[in-house]
Amino acid sequence: FTRIVARNASPQPLLAGPVTLRKQGAYLGVGDVDFTGRGDPLEISLGSDDSCCVRLERRRLVDSMPDGSEREHFVTVVELSHCDEGLVPVEVVLRLPVSGVDQLLVVPSEHYCSEGPPEPDERGFVRLPIALEPGAPRRVSIGFWFEKTGAVKAPTPWR
Repeated sequence: FTRIVARNASPQPLLAGPVTLRKQGAYLGVGDVDFTGRGDPLEISLGSDDSCCVRLERRRLVDSMPDGSEREHFVTVVELSHCDEGLVPVEVVLRLPVSGVDQLLVVPSEHYCSEGPPEPDERGFVRLPIALEPGAPRRVSIGFWFEKTGAVKAPTPWR
């Protein structure tokens, strides 16, 4: 989907309510704006972008370790493409789980992370800026595994 992210540069707040959405003069519909104070961030969704296609797949992969044990990796693969002209900047936002227990660590699976070692924020969100070329599908992936100590059992991250 396409969205606008900006700051309210006006000296007055923006009041909550409906707004008419237009893109390059074309009517897109009606959206809602929340109350936005002076200098506060403003985010408005313009709906789906029909020139872009996104496909998400989640996989569970098992690697055999040298000691005979197995390591289960949880991998998210996103395939992106677009059929418009020119480069299209896209930000793919994926999430690694965040553990609140010392005996359970979430470890990135570096060989399943296509864009290098992920750098999640404090909530686990990983932001991947991508430039899509027309007619050239792009795949990005991120993976992780659980390192457990003691009697901790890790939940299945995908239901």
